[in-house]
Amino acid sequence: MDTGLDYTQGKRIVPTARAVGIDAVDRVTIDSESVYRQTLDFMKAVQPALSRRVHHYKKETPIFEEYGIEVELEKALKSRVWLKSGGSIVIHQTEALVAIDVNTGKYVGKRRLEDTVLKTNMEAVEEVCRQLRLRDLGGIIVVDLIDMEEHRNRRRVQEQFEEALRRDRAKTKLLQISEFGLVEITRQRTKRSLERVLCQPCPYCLGSSHIRSVETLCLDVQRELRKLLPSLEGTEVLIRVHPEVARRLETEHWLESLPLPQDMRLSLKGDASLHHEQYDIINT
Repeated sequence: MDTGLDYTQGKRIVPTARAVGIDAVDRVTIDSESVYRQTLDFMKAVQPALSRRVHHYKKETPIFEEYGIEVELEKALKSRVWLKSGGSIVIHQTEALVAIDVNTGKYVGKRRLEDTVLKTNMEAVEEVCRQLRLRDLGGIIVVDLIDMEEHRNRRRVQEQFEEALRRDRAKTKLLQISEFGLVEITRQRTKRSLERVLCQPCPYCLGSSHIRSVETLCLDVQRELRKLLPSLEGTEVLIRVHPEVARRLETEHWLESLPLPQDMRLSLKGDASLHHEQYDIINT
């Protein structure tokens, strides 16, 4: 394992190496000369055997680009991970658990459906366990495998899961595959997952992964206006909405059927600074 690490203090390398397992660290590559010197001196004093594995990166190419770390980080943040056969696994983190769904995708097999299902599930098991380690997912993990009819195939997948989890340094517990193809795993949570470290909640969906459709928002604006019109005063009502919502309100004439008081008119303004779901009704 060739790991690029750039710490401001050399003393932070040793706890990291111990957490991974010193024998598993083949090389520590650092692109800052000052940090490299601090780390090397610290290692020689505290862990001499590991000091030979500390190397200074001197190339002009950024270290993350040289080792392809940026690409791997990008992959590790995507919810869908493709399998070699053309199937995929889809990973969703929630507050309570991690849900992983296995799909056959483009792979249809050469003989029969059960063979397709078995091959996809076997590939998925290896990739799921790899992603648990890579993303440092912990707590309760539920894997929805593709349902298998033959008991011997469920047993093979169960054994593959057990073997793959043995390579995980975190404490794990695996339950039996249910008749519906569900597998429950508990994995020791040592720190925040990679997604929680590198990402923040979406300001639009607030972590729900959904926002209301433009049509739904048009209905909301229409209903709110119907409710407010009897109490509004003056000659003009200004409606500020996101530009996408404003376009739909205009092109589909959502506001024309409203029972406006005499001498009152509606003005519609698209405002890109507004949240997609936000709107203001201003009586002028």
